[in-house]
Amino acid sequence: MIAFEIDQVKLFMSRLLLSDAFDHFLVPEVSITTYATFRIDGTLHPAFYGDISDESEAPSGAAVPGSALQNNTGGNSAAKKIRSHSAGSKDDAAGMRTGNADRAGGRYVRWAELKNHCLAIIRGKRTPLAFHFVFQYPEDAATNLILQESLPVAPEDVHGLYFNCRFQEGRLLITSGTSLAVFDIQKAVERAWDAQLSRFLTRLELL
Repeated sequence: MIAFEIDQVKLFMSRLLLSDAFDHFLVPEVSITTYATFRIDGTLHPAFYGDISDESEAPSGAAVPGSALQNNTGGNSAAKKIRSHSAGSKDDAAGMRTGNADRAGGRYVRWAELKNHCLAIIRGKRTPLAFHFVFQYPEDAATNLILQESLPVAPEDVHGLYFNCRFQEGRLLITSGTSLAVFDIQKAVERAWDAQLSRFLTRLELL
């Protein structure tokens, strides 16, 4: 696991809510506290859409573009790396959903489908008291990472690659996490995901 403290909160919120940078990530859960606390369970319920003929009515299933978490172009040191830790457990994503629903045939909605709802809650002159976003790397992108990096695990043994974005008491922390079905003694998946996430945040000039 790796953790960053993001100094430029306004820049992060702009990237998150006003651009498409995060759109293809899956979103297991969201919590936003303003005058009240709003919670969103990101589990997708396909039955809501029924048997529709127009696929445009359903949430987008587009894959993550190849450049979504790549092309490290450097940044302005807007964040501080505060921790790099290997816990040695099968599930290093403490406090995160494991993504087992995806393996069972379900899935989570993408940020593109939730973004405007969250923007409507946050919009205004007042900064939220707190928020917590949990993002999951799409399964096809995770599989590509495993194969490209020649990681010593099978794609089906990776339940999820995550990152938390938590804002509280004026501090914004981004932390990574992984959920595996096997014990990765070398922490190869964790290190590869941490590097991929770091490149993504650097490209957004958040690091």
